[in-house]
Amino acid sequence: MPNSSAVLAIDIGTHAVRAAIVDDREVHHVCMEPLSLQSISQSHIEQDANELMQKTQAVIDAVLQNCSADTRPTQAALAIQRSSVVAWRDKSDEKRDGPILCSPILSWQDTRNTVLVDSLASHQNQVHRISGLVLSAHYGASKIRWLTEWVVAKGFSIQEYKVAPLVSFVLYNLLCDSPYLCDEANAGRTQLWDLHERRWSTKLCQLFQVGIDTLPRVLPICASYGRLRENPRIELSAVCGDQNAAYRSIQALVSENRQQPGAAVNIGSGAFLLSECKPEQRDKFLCSVYESDSSMQHLVFEGTVNNVGLAIDNIKEEWLAEQGLKRLRSSFKQVLNKEYKIESDRFYAQIESWWEQFKEVPLCLSFTGGLGSPYWAQLPKGISPYFPCDQSYSIEQKVLAVVESSIFLIAINVKALSQKIKTLYVTGGVAKIKGYCQMLADASRCTVMELAESESTLIGVSLFITRNTAFNKVVAEFKPRNNSGLEQRRKLFEQKITQLTSK
Repeated sequence: MPNSSAVLAIDIGTHAVRAAIVDDREVHHVCMEPLSLQSISQSHIEQDANELMQKTQAVIDAVLQNCSADTRPTQAALAIQRSSVVAWRDKSDEKRDGPILCSPILSWQDTRNTVLVDSLASHQNQVHRISGLVLSAHYGASKIRWLTEWVVAKGFSIQEYKVAPLVSFVLYNLLCDSPYLCDEANAGRTQLWDLHERRWSTKLCQLFQVGIDTLPRVLPICASYGRLRENPRIELSAVCGDQNAAYRSIQALVSENRQQPGAAVNIGSGAFLLSECKPEQRDKFLCSVYESDSSMQHLVFEGTVNNVGLAIDNIKEEWLAEQGLKRLRSSFKQVLNKEYKIESDRFYAQIESWWEQFKEVPLCLSFTGGLGSPYWAQLPKGISPYFPCDQSYSIEQKVLAVVESSIFLIAINVKALSQKIKTLYVTGGVAKIKGYCQMLADASRCTVMELAESESTLIGVSLFITRNTAFNKVVAEFKPRNNSGLEQRRKLFEQKITQLTSK
């Protein structure tokens, strides 16, 4: 018999798609499939849209096959990476006979249309006021414009194609009748959405030269989106961005346990800080919707640190190469390769001991995708990735430098976002690195609460439907210590970044 309290939760991230059954007690039957990511250049970062859909359907099928009668869901909820965009041929009136003809997904990390964004610099205050976003090529508008031109350049008719946020492509393929829809959270990440009027902005569409009539219909986060094509008994009742879902989970935990308000920090491929504290410098941070229905919307302020987990993964590959393990071409093979997994686990386990071993740690000044908040800048080309640059460093010292750079940028964001923030609620894979949360507490001068459940996104997106009590727990609490070496490096790091971004 179907369980009305059970939700099929789906999380489409950068490196993996996950699904599970979430009820009022726990997360069941978690299934995961890795996703490939092609870094063609620093500005061109893509994913395969048909691979993403195939693996999304695969994890849904696997979860439902494992369901017992008392966990079989009637509702589903979807959380997805924001700011990614794709173009695809509209086949809604045709019988499906295989993969849809489509462009690569332009990842949220992709900044290929910086030229267009730079040409709009004089409008940045207006863009921020309407959309809540800092003018940036990371967001969807410039990618939608680029893909519109790509469709025409390929000789296709723009009337035959849809160009929209990734979530619209997923809903088009996942739901009965191929609807052309988007939720408010992902619409907000296009930089074409009027956050306050809750509609597409004519002014912003004109600035980015995007036809407003080509954009999808937008629904609130909590709404009836339709029924799953392959499982029509299940209705999709909530859709949002991945960070919105993670924040919903943490916000429910804080409210239920009467914890001290602070900021939620989700540290994965990137790091995202969300708080309802109004920033002193509002133009340096983002404002976005994290929950909405037909009668209300709740807003949250957000800081962004680009490329955290990705940078750590890259330096891990360098370390593994020194151990004699070459990078494997397929991320799926990496998961299956026992030797790779053992050495990868050993890498993460040793980071804490390396902090004790090495008293001298360089500064890492290399940031793929540029600096996020509060700088919103690219560093000058040609600078050395490590400082001081006149010394040679072991691979272990470089690892610490990369890890510390993310800690310092999070600490800078906390300080700039609001002096009222004294507690950080931390989740995400990077937070599980031993020593990371303590170092973050030391650098930010905040108490860091590490959450027990790593599936905060799956939990959070389900809460938009069930409104259940959050069952996540604080597994560890880290108080800031006096850490003179780290503090000296943090101050020097902030000084160097300020100098480099002011040139």
